[in-house]
Amino acid sequence: MEMTVGAGVGTNAIVRSLTEDMYYTGVDIDFVCAKNADVIGRYYRKNALGLCASLWNLPFSDNLFDVVCSHFGFDECREIPTILKEAVRVLKPSGKLITVSRHSAWLRRHKIFETYNIPEAQALELMRQVRLYADFEQFDALAVEAGLTRTDYIPFENWYLAEYTKP
Repeated sequence: MEMTVGAGVGTNAIVRSLTEDMYYTGVDIDFVCAKNADVIGRYYRKNALGLCASLWNLPFSDNLFDVVCSHFGFDECREIPTILKEAVRVLKPSGKLITVSRHSAWLRRHKIFETYNIPEAQALELMRQVRLYADFEQFDALAVEAGLTRTDYIPFENWYLAEYTKP
């Protein structure tokens, strides 16, 4: 299951690699984004479904998915602690949560703050106050708090890939 389908860049990579016995479910709060998963699935003739639903209250039973992933989505969400709890809830035991995210919220939102001459440190504090978490240290702490164990971390220049396992 992919949380935050968005434009479908990550979705495209995932869906095209599915085998016949695999299923993909993409969830996004935006209807058009969720439907991107359907279109990509049809294009590749794969088992793919997009659902428009709240990430804060996923419409799935507990312990359903082997993998939950997000491709540059968590750093665009509010209330990441709630979203992570939902991800853990729907993951099977030994399931994997995989995220690709930016190292810093500043990288995503700096233009708006620069317009109003708000320095990076102040902007990051404002984003923390409205519960927008994006840097790795914050996300990692929240993932552990949600009950996950980090099993891999690969840093790149402006982004990272992290893998967590549900015990």
